[in-house]
Formats: sequence, structure tokens, C-alpha cells
Amino acid sequence: MFKNFLKLTYRNIKRQKVYSLINIAGLALGLTLSILIILYIKYEFSYDRHNKNEDRIYRVICEISEPDTGRREKYAATVTMLEPTLKEELPEIERSVRLKDWDGVLRYEDTFFEERSILYADSGIFDVFTLPILSGSKFALDDPFSIFLAESAAKKYFGNENPMGKTITLDNKFEFQISGVVKDFPPNSHFKFDFLASLISLNTVIYVGQKDLYLERWNSVEVYTYVKLRKKTDVSAFNQKLSEFSKKYDYVSSEKGAYFLQPLRNIHIYSNLVYEIEKNNDIRYLRLLSLISMSIILIACFNYINLSTARSIRRSKEVGIKKVIGADRKNLIWHFMGESIVFTLIAFLIALFLVDILLPVFNSIMERNLDINILFDFSTILILTGVFVSVCLISGSYPALYLTSFSPVNIFRGISKSGTSRASSFRNILVISQFVFTAFLIICSLVIHKQLSLIKKQSFGRIKDTILTISVPDPQLRNNIAPLKNEILNLPDVNDITASYFLPIYIGEGKRAAWDGQVEEAYFRINSIDYRYLDFYDIQIVKGRAFLEEMTGDRNTSLLINETAANNLPWPDPVGKNVIIDEKDYVIVGIIKDFNHRPVNRLQYKTIEPIVFNMVYSESSFSKARYLSVKIDSADIQVTISKLEDIWEKFSSEHPFIFSFLDDRVEKMYRAENRLNQSFKFLTLMAIFIACIGLLGLISFTAEQKTKEIGIRKVLGASVSSLYYLLSKNFIKHIVLAAVIAFPFAYYLMHNWLNDFVYRVRIGPELFLLSFIMILLLTIICIAYHTLRAALSNPVDSLRYE
Repeated sequence: MFKNFLKLTYRNIKRQKVYSLINIAGLALGLTLSILIILYIKYEFSYDRHNKNEDRIYRVICEISEPDTGRREKYAATVTMLEPTLKEELPEIERSVRLKDWDGVLRYEDTFFEERSILYADSGIFDVFTLPILSGSKFALDDPFSIFLAESAAKKYFGNENPMGKTITLDNKFEFQISGVVKDFPPNSHFKFDFLASLISLNTVIYVGQKDLYLERWNSVEVYTYVKLRKKTDVSAFNQKLSEFSKKYDYVSSEKGAYFLQPLRNIHIYSNLVYEIEKNNDIRYLRLLSLISMSIILIACFNYINLSTARSIRRSKEVGIKKVIGADRKNLIWHFMGESIVFTLIAFLIALFLVDILLPVFNSIMERNLDINILFDFSTILILTGVFVSVCLISGSYPALYLTSFSPVNIFRGISKSGTSRASSFRNILVISQFVFTAFLIICSLVIHKQLSLIKKQSFGRIKDTILTISVPDPQLRNNIAPLKNEILNLPDVNDITASYFLPIYIGEGKRAAWDGQVEEAYFRINSIDYRYLDFYDIQIVKGRAFLEEMTGDRNTSLLINETAANNLPWPDPVGKNVIIDEKDYVIVGIIKDFNHRPVNRLQYKTIEPIVFNMVYSESSFSKARYLSVKIDSADIQVTISKLEDIWEKFSSEHPFIFSFLDDRVEKMYRAENRLNQSFKFLTLMAIFIACIGLLGLISFTAEQKTKEIGIRKVLGASVSSLYYLLSKNFIKHIVLAAVIAFPFAYYLMHNWLNDFVYRVRIGPELFLLSFIMILLLTIICIAYHTLRAALSNPVDSLRYE
């Protein structure tokens, strides 16, 4: 019997090649995209799950009221003294560790370690996280200037040579001894490193003053604190203890904020705090992808249902004959469901093949390294089995129930055709649903693209030239940057150059400010710049003057402030007034126009904060030239870079020449948004393609049903336009109705998504109109082919049809 079923199914596929191909192609593409999305989402949820006892590991986060605005912000980092104090006062903590990522350039003999992915920790990292040691002792991390290498870094820089006991130098100043090699953290970890240095070394590496040590401070959130709680600890009760603990210390008081626990497993997909150790994903993004995945699957299933019910007239006699010879409805239902399972199985096998081919492209779009082996994970197999069964049921149940509902008597009398109106109505609902999903995806894609363009524009957008940024790690060179600047400026390919502590796209540090009669505490971002900085980056002076080279006092005692800082000061005109920053008196000489100096992609970064600018030549701790910005001709960039590297060798041969392009830095700042944009474009195009496949099949079938009618109309003198109207009128009605349904839903979802941004685009009617026109054009193009084919056919052949 099963053999007979396979024969009948094969004959049906062979007899209806075009419709079978459309059904299989639509299902295969829909399943391919859904499987890729499932692999991605499963991978994102696997972050940090490799750690043993990961359900007992938490990160301590800090909520603080900012002094200048009173706004409460959540920080991923905490003060340096928190971890030892918590460990001492709260017995529920079994183990704990502090982590600190700190930039620096490592050197071994003549080899520079330019990745700069250095993480500082103590031996507690091995007790909190699952980090196998390949050689060395974990307690080496309790000693100053001890460092471990990740396995990949050890192989990259030392090959087969044993690195144990060798010495590497940080910033050409601090010597670290290699004390061990650890296994690489898996890529699905919310932080990674190539070098793991002892935390206690920071007391020397980061100088904070004669009286204080870096690791004994309560006045700055700079380290990441993780705890592993004892078994059966009540987390809610522990959080309450943390709340009481917060009130005991000045920096995080009951008025200013508090500490909370954040589960390790939630960090990657539920956390987007200030000072995240690495960029995380967003659960809303994953939910949106899940919705897209379901939409694509439903579009593919609806294609199958539409074509199956549309072909019901042709198969009605088959059903009638089988019923007459004794087949009951149950057997017929299983037969048609079996056909659906065969179609889905073929599509599923093709989809698995396509997944293997498309995975590199998908990895490039999503910036991940997904492996095809994830498919063979038990949980993935269960999920895919569920998808397979769901597709079989969705695509096969209605056609099976509908086709087997025909009465044999009515079939042979030809009355069954009148019963197709019910199927036609259901088919229309499915067609409208396809258009709804397609319109929804197009609108979402347009909004995301428009929003990404806006935030890039609202970010520091004055990047019209080719700007090369050069990192200056050499402390001596930072203090005397002028000779290097002058020699670079003499190059014919260089148009301009400037030095600064921060680049304008991200000013991340600040100082507390004071003035006569001050009532409330103030906190200003601070950046040190040279004379050319404002002109170089086209930053306008709105009041007062810029720094002047002939004014020697500007080097040490003058400040520029932005408009926001001016508004925070108590004077109507702050130019000429004195402020104290870092216990030093300054006079304000000018006010510059506000610009966005931090990413504007999330609400955690306020629109614009108060900023003060001093000179790179002054004696302040921030007055060092950490970056050079160089405007170069784009004619031959590689030659220019080679010349710059030669000059660098003359001034700092013991430090690497590290450069990047400013526009590349901006792109990296908005990597998550770029990924969302690219993935939405890709998935939307695929969804449109799948919908068009089904649309072509339905139009083809509609044209086939109206073959005789078209022949008669042509004989009577019908024009091509009238034939086009005949084939398209129902589909255009469907598009209009789908737009009415899809637009409000898309508006609601995108409006909520945009609420996460400081700067938002307006979701205007032009986006909906563009979406409507795109779908209409796709439909018109699909219908045009069959209209021309019908118009050019011989009416005699049409009248002889059937």
C-alpha cells in the first residue's frame, strides 16, 4: 500500500511539474531561512552556558543617579573596592572576582601584540568561571606582573616554543612574566581575551595619586564584579542584603543608587548597560527575528495551501472515483496528508543542503561563526522536528480536509465546481495574509534603514574627508607631540593634522567641576585638544574665541566649553569666568556649538552632555595626545600610510604603528544596528521572493482557469489592457486590504522599537506609500507575463482547451 502511495504521489508530481516545483521551492526557501534563524537564536541563547554552575554566577551591577541631571543610569561596572568588601560582609558568596579590560600594547622581543585584548583578574576567575589551565598555576595571578596567554595567542606568537617564564613588556614600561597558558574562552562568551594579567598589577600600571591605590578606591566605577553564590542561596533575599549594603557606603548611597545581581546567562541578550565589557545582543532583536521566521514559514505554507486548493477541481474526479470504489474519507485524508509530508520532506532535505551552502553568507551578515554541526545537537533536532511537523500540518491539513469533502454524486454531475467558492474565499484570505506579512517586512526594513541613516548623521557627522587616526601609546611622545605632527604635515599627501586625548566621536571620561557659589555637584566630560582641532573637525565657535597659538596662557589656564556646559553654569555669559577642574583653576575663553560626542544608538547615552576642552600641552592628567587625526588624499592611500609608518619609526620605533580610519570607527560603533539592517534586508528580500513564487503560481492557475474566457474575449476584440484588468483586479483588491491590515501593526511595532533611540525618525505616510507601491509593482510584473502570454496566444487553441 505504501508503495502504491509513493507511485501515485510521484505521478501527481510528474503530471503537475510547475505547481510541484513552485510548492517545493517555496517550502524549501522558507525552511532554509527559518533554520538559519533558529541556529542563530539558539547560538545567542547559548552564551556563557559552558560555565559550570552558571546558574549560580552573577554579575553585580550598579545603578547611580548622575550628578548633573539626577537621571538614574545602570552600569555594568562597579567600584574597585566592592568585591573584597562584599566577600567579607556577605557569607552567601562562595567565590568572587574582579575583571578589568585595559588598553595597552604588549611586546616580546621585536614582536608587538597589537590585539590589545588584555584582561586583568585575580585567581578567582578560575573558581568563578570554567577556564581550564593548560600550564601554570592559577595562584600566579595573585602575584604582580604575572600574565597568562590564551591558547590561540600562545600558538600565534610563540608557535611550538614554550612561552612559560618569558617576559613581555606592556607599553614599553612594565615587564610581565608569562606564568601559564589557558584554554580559549568559547566565542559564545560575553567577554573574551588573548592575555590574562594579574589584577594587582593595576596598582602600578594605573597611577591614581600618591595617597591612593587603584584597587582600593570607592570613587569610580571601573571594574566588573562577578560572584558565585553558595548552593540554595535565596537570590531575592541576597538582593535585599545588597540594598542594605549600598546604604553603608558613600559612593552608592541610598539617595544615589544601589547594587543588584544580574544572572550570568542574561547578560548577552538582556543587558545593554553603560560600560558593557563587550557589545551584547538584544532580546527584542531576537524576538523580531523569530517573528520574521514564523512569517516566512507561513508565507511558504500559504503558497502550498493556495495552489493545492486551486487545483482541487482537477483532483475532484480522483476523489470521486476513489470514494465510489470504497475509499473512506479517513483514508483519503491520510493520502493527501501523506502527499504534504512527502513535499515537505523533499523541501526539508533541500533546505538542509541550502543551509550548508548559505551559512557562510549568513555568518557574514550576522557577524557570527555558526557551525553546521549545531544542527545535530539534540535540542536543535527537537526544534527542527517540531518545525517539520508544524509545516506538514499547516500546509497539508486544509487541502486534505477540503478535497475529501466532495460528494461523488455531485462530482460526476459537475456540481462540485460550484463548491469551489468556499475554497476560493479561503484562498483569498491566505493571499491577503501573504501580502500582509510581505508589507509588514518591507515597512520594518525601510524604517530600520532610515533610522540607521539618521543616527549616523546625528552622530559626529563631519567626516567628509579621508581621516586616518593614529594611536599614540608612547608616554614620552604624548608629552611632546609637536615634532611628529610637523613632520607628518610636511608630507605632500597630508592636508591637515590635529592631536587630542579623545576623538570627537567618543569622549568617554570626565572630571568634577566647581566654581564660586556652586550649590550642586557638576560633572563635565573633558577632552584635550590642540590649536587645529576645531578647524580640522569643523566645530564652530558660537561665543568668545578658540585657543590661539600666540596666547601662551591658553596652554595651561584656558578652557573651551560646549553650549550644554554653558547652560549648566550659573552665569548668563560664562566667557571670562573661572572654574576649578581637577583642583586646578581655569578661565573660560569660548563656547563651541554642541555636537554628539558619544554614540546616539541607545537611550543610555544622553543626547549631549556638558564638555570642557583644555590644551594637550598643559600639565593636566588628561592633557596628553593619545590620538593624531590626519586628513589625507584618497588617491593612493597605501603609499601615504607607508610614508606615515616610516616617519613613525623615526619617533617611536619601540611602539607599533596602530592606525584606523575614522569612518570605520563610526561603523563599529553602530555594528549591532548595521547587523539588524543587513539581516532585515536579506530576510525581507527572501520573503518577497517566496511570496512572488506563490503569486506566480496563483496567477498562472488563474490564467489557466480563464483560458476559454480569454479566448472568447479575444475573438470579440478584447484589448491587452482589458485582459490585464481581468487577471489583476482581485489581486489589487487583496493588496489594498493587506495594506490596511499590515500598516497599523507595523507602525505599532516600529514605534516601540524606535523608543530605544535618542534620535528617532518619523514614521510618515511616505514609508507606507513606498511599501504599497513596491508590492503593487511586484504584483504587476508577475501578472504582466501571463497577460502578454494570453494576449499573444491563438484564440482557437484557447477555445479548444479542455
